[in-house]
Amino acid sequence: MGSTTAQVTSVLAAPLRQWRTGSPAGSWRSTVWVVTVGLAFFFLSNPLALQPNFGISFERAGLVIVAAMLITRSSLRLPRVPWAILLLLLTMAASSLWSISPSQSWGVFEFYLKIAVLGFACAACAPPRTIAFGMAAGGAIVVAASIYAYVKDNPLVLVPPGADGYLAGVGTNRNILSYTLVLSFAAAIAAVPRQWWARAVWAVMLASISVGLFLSQSGTGFVATGILLVGAGALSALRRWRGAVTRRGRRYVSLAAALAVVAGVAGWPALGALLGRDSSTLSGRTDLWGTVWRASAGDRWLGQGWGTVWPHPWAPAAPNHMLDVIYTELGDLFAHGHNSLFDVLPELGLLGVLLVVVAHLTVLYRGWSRTQTRADSAALDDHWAAARLSILGVLGLALCGVTEPMVTIPLGWFVLSMLSVSDSVSPARHNGSHVAGAQVTDDRAATA
Repeated sequence: MGSTTAQVTSVLAAPLRQWRTGSPAGSWRSTVWVVTVGLAFFFLSNPLALQPNFGISFERAGLVIVAAMLITRSSLRLPRVPWAILLLLLTMAASSLWSISPSQSWGVFEFYLKIAVLGFACAACAPPRTIAFGMAAGGAIVVAASIYAYVKDNPLVLVPPGADGYLAGVGTNRNILSYTLVLSFAAAIAAVPRQWWARAVWAVMLASISVGLFLSQSGTGFVATGILLVGAGALSALRRWRGAVTRRGRRYVSLAAALAVVAGVAGWPALGALLGRDSSTLSGRTDLWGTVWRASAGDRWLGQGWGTVWPHPWAPAAPNHMLDVIYTELGDLFAHGHNSLFDVLPELGLLGVLLVVVAHLTVLYRGWSRTQTRADSAALDDHWAAARLSILGVLGLALCGVTEPMVTIPLGWFVLSMLSVSDSVSPARHNGSHVAGAQVTDDRAATA
């Protein structure tokens, strides 16, 4: 009896021992960064139902990250700033030279630079598994806060009468709730925790994120979630076949991916009918994109200057001629371009659009490169977790970016910046091991 009691006590105390001693499964530092990334994710999602403006949320996100850096100062790392993000930031700054409002362009550049720095700091101080767990926690916080506000009869979280969806969320819009949760869902399925107690927490977070996605009733969210699940399954299969994948095998994988894309395009109208959505114009978005393309004809290569066209709630532009042209032709008002590329086009031109695409592809390429790792080492799981986070994370950004301006949304820009650095930082750099090395020993290894 005594032996059985001792065994049960040992099992129940294992999470606490790992947290205190800093074992490879987790440590107090990784716990700090899971909470930090989760809170930063929540604040940068712009919860206007709980806070009057984004400025307050941004300050709180910054304070949380700075506090974590001070608490875990022995785990601080200098980030290797990704060249694609750096070029995009430099273009934002340089646009003040030809901008219709130089001071506006420079001020908005500083705003996005600060958000990028927050993302760089998180990725430099926390390994990919911790970041994935933190983003999942952030999504769960968003859902919990949204339901709490709903219970408290906060009118801002309600869906307008006659509109689809059951919950608008703390972002005050069901589409905002959807893309926020798609990003956290991508992170959650990218790195499943190793320990049973962490998996229990992870399961609760994943369930809450899934409930939030259902309540938002967003067509883009449903499609993106399905594609992410297929992508996660494909990566898992590739992991199992890793030792036997030949050049011919990789060709088969590429062919299967191409066929999946063709099938998706061909079945898009049927999918729209199934979801009860306008798949032909994406609820009028294609009309907006055509208007933006025509309106930007005179400044198509460099744009009118960063932050000078769209009245984004977090960085509103002053009244301008291009926006007047867009509104006049459409006969409707839009606060943004409802697409990552068409939101950037009128402000940074085709140059900015190209850099946005390159920034996504860079993360995707580096993530794919990690799947080619063949070393038989304890660090292999961490490399695959980093690969899945990069690939699924940027896929979530791209999918939501079809209908929403994910690159210019503060949360989307924060996640892209974080993934760019996280993808370029080797997990071994955090945990003290080598790709072909032995056991992970540093207490900065991920919680998950």
